[in-house]
Amino acid sequence: MAVLRGLRAAGKQAWLAGGAVRDLVRRAEGLYVGDPPQDFDVATDALPEQVLKLFPRVVPTGIQHGTVTVLSGEHKVEVTTFRGEGPYVDGRRPSSVTFLGDIDGDLARRDFTVNAMAWDPIDGVLRDPFSGVTDLRRHLLRAVGDPLARFREDGLRPLRAVRFACTLRLAVDLPTKRAIPQAIDVFGKVAQERVRDELVKLLVRGDPASRGLRLLRSTGLLGRIIPELLESVNFVQNRYHAWDVWRHTLRCLDFAPRDLVVRLAALLHDVAKPRCAAPKEGAPGEHTFYDHEKVGADLAAEILTRLRFSRREVDRVALLVREHPASRGLRLLRSTGLLGRIIPELLESVNFVQNRYHAWDVWRHTLRCLDFAPRDLVVRLAALLHDVAKPRCAAPKEGAPGEHTFYDHEKVGADLAAEILTRLRFSRREVDRVALLVREHNWHYQPEWNDATVRRTLARIGPAELPALWALRRADLNARGRLVEEGLQNQAAAEERFQREIERASALRVGDLAIGGEDVMRELGIPPGPRVGQVLTRLLERVIDDPELNTRNTLIRLLAEVLQKLSTNNSQ
Repeated sequence: MAVLRGLRAAGKQAWLAGGAVRDLVRRAEGLYVGDPPQDFDVATDALPEQVLKLFPRVVPTGIQHGTVTVLSGEHKVEVTTFRGEGPYVDGRRPSSVTFLGDIDGDLARRDFTVNAMAWDPIDGVLRDPFSGVTDLRRHLLRAVGDPLARFREDGLRPLRAVRFACTLRLAVDLPTKRAIPQAIDVFGKVAQERVRDELVKLLVRGDPASRGLRLLRSTGLLGRIIPELLESVNFVQNRYHAWDVWRHTLRCLDFAPRDLVVRLAALLHDVAKPRCAAPKEGAPGEHTFYDHEKVGADLAAEILTRLRFSRREVDRVALLVREHPASRGLRLLRSTGLLGRIIPELLESVNFVQNRYHAWDVWRHTLRCLDFAPRDLVVRLAALLHDVAKPRCAAPKEGAPGEHTFYDHEKVGADLAAEILTRLRFSRREVDRVALLVREHNWHYQPEWNDATVRRTLARIGPAELPALWALRRADLNARGRLVEEGLQNQAAAEERFQREIERASALRVGDLAIGGEDVMRELGIPPGPRVGQVLTRLLERVIDDPELNTRNTLIRLLAEVLQKLSTNNSQ
């Protein structure tokens, strides 16, 4: 505001312009709920030389194009003179710049209508000569004027169109979209650094990021940026994958967190599969992809170097691509015979057929579950061992020849997991946590459960372990290969229901009760010992069934009744 007021005090026009105005309009229209914009560009009829004289701290960052940077407090504000532009002779920059006297002429040179708005917060006036507000309401991205002319002026604009469509969740206006392939030759003149910067924004801010990749492909831009990815389109994988390499890559990208290195690795983790493919023996139409992670690491490094990513970013992404199959180590352990010396119990699962709910045998399901699990030691140990007891608990499934049931495999598996991890000298806490996750991984949530049932399940697991359990269950469901979406929808409903109950429940542990051990001993006149804990446990069971009982007076009133029932049960 200080910059705007300074310009206005000198008799000059002063408008906020660009993306900040767009995002302010989006917030006002209820289309954007993120943080308010922090960086503002100012457009004015003051010439750069005049701006230099008006403010004490000014940096002439682009004075030949009418732009200077005013340092105001802790803020850097770009101030640009209203300008028109001559022809773009190289697809990157105008041959000349003409300073104008009105804001509308300045807005006419901008790329998209949603970016061609200006706001005067002092007088409360919004200039919108190209209906940018209307386009935001219609969720539409439209070029200012003739889209082909806009794209041939600056070859980066086609990529910016894809980026804005993806990050702002806008549909690209049909004439605007049709103009992109016609400007591919101009896009080819753009510096790789500028392409890289737009790609970074698309990947990290994309919502979802895969939409941007689909647009890059359909407009022809992907073939100019990362043509290697086009090889994955319609490239069939094998029975372990429901989609071709391209669609699998897009889904992996959307599941990845908003971290640049992780998303780049997700984008490129299978880039070498088409080049490493070989027909799978005994499975017509399927492929194997031996060493695709090694070849992919080299290819990813080549691609990112071409796009001018930093050496550190290139090295980190290449490392992730090389090491991305977590199950690869287990396959190597098995093929070298080491697995039989470390966890021989897992060898029982090889070729052990499951049932119609699983596409793979127990061993391959375990490997896929491991790959879907997050990089958390306890969760990955639980993924490794969650079905370790299935072969020992298997029984023929009645009416389904060749299939098995696995009743109580989670309980037997918890004991077996504890035995294995104790043998491998894991800590007691790690053993207990993994055993708990294995024991609890298999129950099926029913929406008709009453609240008390949910609270009892919560109390049994403990709220602190729920995130790890949810991660394991999602990995297990993704690794089934059949009925995955139905399973994930049920899991999402369970997570939502349990979270609501966590927020409502008054007590899920003995420590949450309104009274403690000292109250029990004093009121009942009993000494310290197991009986105190037994009383508190019975009280907790009552409170889980009826949270309103968790008041000091109510629990003290229940003490005698609880003690009597305990004594009666013990006498029997």
